[in-house]
Amino acid sequence: MAVRNRKPVCVGLDVHRNNVWACVTFKDPAKGKDGLVFVTKKFDSNHTDLASMCEWIYTTLPDLEDRAIDVYMESTGKYSTPVFDVCEEMGLKPHIVNPKHVRTIAGQKTDQKDCAWIAELGANGLLRESYIPVRELRESRRLSRSRTKLVQERGDTIRRIRNILTEANIRMDLVFSGIEGESARSVIEYLLTTEEPDLEEVKKRIRKSCRIMRFSTHKERKEKEEELRKAFAGAKFSSVQKFELENAYERVDRLTAQIQRYEQMMTEILEPFKSYLDLLDSIPGISGLSAMQILSETGTDMGQFKNEKHFISWCGLCPQSNQSNNKHKSVKIGKGGYYLKPVLIQCALNAVKHPYFKGKYEAIAARRGKKRALIAIARKMNVLAIICSRQVNIPREKETDPRYWKRTE
Repeated sequence: MAVRNRKPVCVGLDVHRNNVWACVTFKDPAKGKDGLVFVTKKFDSNHTDLASMCEWIYTTLPDLEDRAIDVYMESTGKYSTPVFDVCEEMGLKPHIVNPKHVRTIAGQKTDQKDCAWIAELGANGLLRESYIPVRELRESRRLSRSRTKLVQERGDTIRRIRNILTEANIRMDLVFSGIEGESARSVIEYLLTTEEPDLEEVKKRIRKSCRIMRFSTHKERKEKEEELRKAFAGAKFSSVQKFELENAYERVDRLTAQIQRYEQMMTEILEPFKSYLDLLDSIPGISGLSAMQILSETGTDMGQFKNEKHFISWCGLCPQSNQSNNKHKSVKIGKGGYYLKPVLIQCALNAVKHPYFKGKYEAIAARRGKKRALIAIARKMNVLAIICSRQVNIPREKETDPRYWKRTE
């Protein structure tokens, strides 16, 4: 990695579950041109001691005018999050780095050496920090990912309902395209309350827009009524199946209410970014909810990325680099964008209905297949998202994070 601008002062943190090792490094003219002084101290990981650590960093450097000192730490999951937040509150400039970039030699590893090594790499400009958006977007990202887990849990419950109906030989798939609709649930609730279902009562609970209720001739009507009768003939649930279905639907209702509350909270947090959300929403295939999810994951600071290709790679939408001796070992897309990539693919599925994206999709699908074509459309939509970020200026307070990027074109 090329050496970047060297820093006169830098701090390295080695974060653990119960404690944090901090090392302050600065240049000492008495030790030569590149002489560095290292001062190390250990702190507990509670809020009081973390605040004391930040004050200790300032007192170790009494002659420093600029209080925005660069602080580097490894990404250690949830343990690094409170440390990052406290450093940010105390006026420092915290950075998260990939642990693979600061790996030390085996057999010469201690906590004190680790934090000193991180501080030395940071002072010499050899660390590339990970992209961490401002606090509002971090909170929205947390809500978005929790909502995704709730949606997945609700999907698992719906699939469990489908399995129960299959075991009871209730052929709902002959009547409805899915069991999560209003008509399907109304019919299932009726079947739970009766031993011998009445065909006319079942028809009353099915919406007129359903496929099974649409017919043009008397013959077609008779055929669909017979199809409906066969689907529910002999419908009978055991006591255990009734118990599981009732609890499963209660769980679906509870999860649906929670998902709606999460979406409402995301809307409130992202209110200052409404102009950017409107621009994202104007892209074909991206809905208001998808725009909030994309903004929560990517933020608006596209200055963190070298170019649009680097941003697409960060999203996990381009092939991995795995080449040795002129042999390309893999051409699969990367594993990045665990939460972002599914949203972009869903938006691409919707965007192919637009004339512009449809033409691109069909041209690529004919040569490379439908799956690769969807990835290509998602990449094109990412480029449009970058263009949107360059056309909006998000109003922020003066005391906001100075790393926040504003740009108008």
